[in-house]
Order: sequence, then C-alpha cells, then structure tokens
Amino acid sequence: MKNHPTLSDRTITVHNLRLHKPQLSTEYEHNAWNSLKQAIKAIKRQECPQESLEILYQSCECLCQYDKAQELYDLLHMECLELVQNQCHELSRNLDSDEHDYLNKINTIWRNYCDQVSQIKSLFLYLDRTFSLNAKGGSIWAMSMDLLRSSFLEHEQIRQKMLSSILELIRMERMSEEIDVPLLQSIIRMLLDLNLYHTEFEPGLLVATREFYKAEGDSLISSQPMGDYLNHVSTRVHQESILRVKRYFDKSTKAPLQAIVEEELLTKRVTDILNRCFSYFHENYLVDELSLLYRLLKKVGQLDICAKYFINYVKTKGSSILCDRLPVQEKMNILSTFKKKNEYIVDHSFEGDKRFVDGLKDGTGYFINLKENNVVRLLAKHVDNVLKSEKFDEKQLDQCIFVFHHLQSKDVFEALYKKDLAKRLLLDTTNKSGEKVMLAKMKKECGAAYTSKLEGMIRDIKQSNEMMQEFNDIYTEFYMQKYPRRRLTWQNPLGVCEVHANYPKV
Repeated sequence: MKNHPTLSDRTITVHNLRLHKPQLSTEYEHNAWNSLKQAIKAIKRQECPQESLEILYQSCECLCQYDKAQELYDLLHMECLELVQNQCHELSRNLDSDEHDYLNKINTIWRNYCDQVSQIKSLFLYLDRTFSLNAKGGSIWAMSMDLLRSSFLEHEQIRQKMLSSILELIRMERMSEEIDVPLLQSIIRMLLDLNLYHTEFEPGLLVATREFYKAEGDSLISSQPMGDYLNHVSTRVHQESILRVKRYFDKSTKAPLQAIVEEELLTKRVTDILNRCFSYFHENYLVDELSLLYRLLKKVGQLDICAKYFINYVKTKGSSILCDRLPVQEKMNILSTFKKKNEYIVDHSFEGDKRFVDGLKDGTGYFINLKENNVVRLLAKHVDNVLKSEKFDEKQLDQCIFVFHHLQSKDVFEALYKKDLAKRLLLDTTNKSGEKVMLAKMKKECGAAYTSKLEGMIRDIKQSNEMMQEFNDIYTEFYMQKYPRRRLTWQNPLGVCEVHANYPKV
C-alpha cells in the first residue's frame, strides 16, 4: 500500500529568504545630511532649495529607515529655534515703532514663519508621519508653534509691546477711528494658534474694556440726553457682543465682554438713569424710549427697580391730577387720558410684564383711595352731572367706572349716589337710559345686592308716576262730569304736599 501524498512523513526544510538590509554608506549619509541642512537654510532665507523636493524627501525617508529619525528631529528643533531667535532679535530692534508698524512687522514675521514651517514639514513629511507624532515635542508643526510661543513668553518687552499695540488699535476702533482690520484679525488669530489668547491677551482686553467704558459712561451720562444715551448703550452692546466677536475676538470672549459693557454703562448707573429719564419719558409719552429702557434693564436684571419707579410715578402723577383746582369734568378727562396712556405703555413699552401690570393697579388704587384726594365725593358729583345731562355720553360713565373699580369706600359712594339719585328722580332731571347703564355697570362690578336698593328707587318712582297719572285721569273725569263747562288744568309746581312723620324715642 502506497503512502498518501498529503499525509507523507517526509521532512521539509524551510529556509530564511529575508534579504539583509544593506549598510548605509558613510558618503551617502553625509550627502543626505548636507542636502537636508542646505535645504532648511535656503527655506530660512526664503529661497528655493537647490535639490529637488523628491530627492530631499527620499533622503529624509532613507535616514529614518536607518534609525536616524531622532537626530533628524533634533536637527529640525535646532533650526526652528534659531529661526525664532532671529525673529525675536529683529522685533527687539523695533520696539520704538508705532502700534500699527509694530503689529505689521509681527504679522509679516508670523506669516513668513508659517510658510517656512510648512515647507520644512513637506520635506520631512515621512519623519512627521512615522516619528514626530510620538516624539516628546509632538509633530513638526506643534514643535515649531511651541518654540514661537515660548519665545514670546520669554521676551517680556516684545510681548507687552504687541499686546499694548493690539489694545490701542481696538481703542481706536471704539473711538470710530479707521484701523487695519485684516491686520488685527491676523494678529489675534496668531494668538489663538499659539495658545496665548486666553492666558496673555484676554485678561488685558477685559481690563482695558472696563476702563474704557467706565470713562465713557462717566462722560456721556452727564452730557447726553437720556434717549441718546440709551441708544448709545444699545449700540455699544451690539458692537462688542456681535460685531467685534464676528470680526476678530474669539466667541468665548463674548459673554464677559458684554457683561462689562452692560455693567459699566448700565447696571452701575441704573438709579441715575431712572432719576433723569423715567418721569420725563412718561410726561412726554416717549413710548419707544421707554421700550428701549425696558429691554436694556431686562438684560441686566434691573426691572424690579424700574417697576418701583413706575409705581411711584403713577401714585405721584395721579394724586397731582386729583389735587389740581380744575372743573370736575376736566379733571376726569385728564384722569381718563392718564389711564389710557399708562395702559398703552404697559402693554407696548413694558411688553405686558406682570410687574408693571400689577404696579399700575397698585399705583392707581393708591391715589384713588388717598383720603386727601376725596375721590368719593368727586366721583359722586361727576356721576350726578353726567346723569343729569341732556346728551347722554356712555364714555363718560366708563371714566366713572374706572375710578369706581379701584374705589375702596364703595359703601360711602353708594350713600352719596342714593342721595343724588333721589333728587334726580323727584325733580325729574335724570336721564333714564343713563341711570340704567350706570346701574348695570355697578352691578357688574359689585353684584346685584349692591344695586338692589337703587333699582328699587327707580321702580318706586315709576310706579308713583303711573299712580299719579291714573289719579289725574280719574279726577279729571269726575270734575268734568260735575262742571262740564269748565276746563281743568293741573299746575304741578303749585302743589302742596303734607308729610306726617313719627320718630320713636330712642
């Protein structure tokens, strides 16, 4: 029986076929190092390397494959450090330049440096991919940025000159002076790339911003009309939190920047602003200015103090109207206009805010029920005049109901109304439809129990008139039967009424 070919017990010998890597010649290594060094120096001089980029790339790859990556990385570190030191030396010689020229010099160095590092990185791309990412200094780009960042931190004069120049350009723009915005954008972008923005630039920016707006607020609040000042505040908040953040600031700066502007121009000056403008805006019915004031104070959480000013204004102005020595009708018309204006301001300017809705109610109730204003008698007199008028105007009754709604002494008003109603009914000087409308409005406010006696008085006089008419008819018929040739005429004004009263002893 033959052995199965697959299951044969024959021994097979496997030889190592891997080829040994040839040793790197000293001459090639020397030429490769020299070519790469010359290429770096040419890039630093902003010239093109003499060797082709392909040969330089292959040289870097070859040295890395022969375990020369660390030496290459150290070479790059040394060359980039030398480049940064030369740039800082150049900046140190220009410290006396003005702000724009100095920033322009920094920007030129920054752009050239980025271009040079990009070219070097392209030559050492193999090193960057295979070694640099795990190296202590990081990638070639990260290593070069760290060197520049460290250099700025080490050179205090350069750093302070750069930061003060940036802040001066920002100050000039805030003063509406023309500046080189692209230059400012580039420099701030550099600070972000070097991780210097939040640690070195932003703290100084916030301090300078606070000083600027404190001085501006001190100057403008005493020299500008309040309407113009509030518009200015609104513009400044928009400029700092929207426009400048979009142009060059990092978005993380928006919140602290806006808070500083609002605090220096608004929050710290709320009492002064309200003292100067609140009553003036109301007296002149400046609803748009009041609306702007409301929106600004809402942003900084100061609406409670604004609501207090509103309540005090309603109390003071309402009492002033009632204390004026004016005819009752004119006084009620002014009060009605005051009410309508306040309601529109609350709805439009204060956006129906509950604090101001309740404030209007409280303030109105205060001046209507203030004892010194004697509103109960004023209202009773006005109602009496309206209901005795030949031309009935329901709008005037609405004015009365507005006051009646807030009146606390409704029982006193009822007594006065009852007394006046009796006179109107007995003397027949009342407008019957007006009486019905007024009673209906009071019933809606206070319920049927409040008006039941008053409605009874109207019914009584109606029944009395009907009885008198019936008596007149009967007596006329009797008289004409007895004296058919006479003519009977009733002279009501000459009538005499005899009233007998019995007052029990108490």
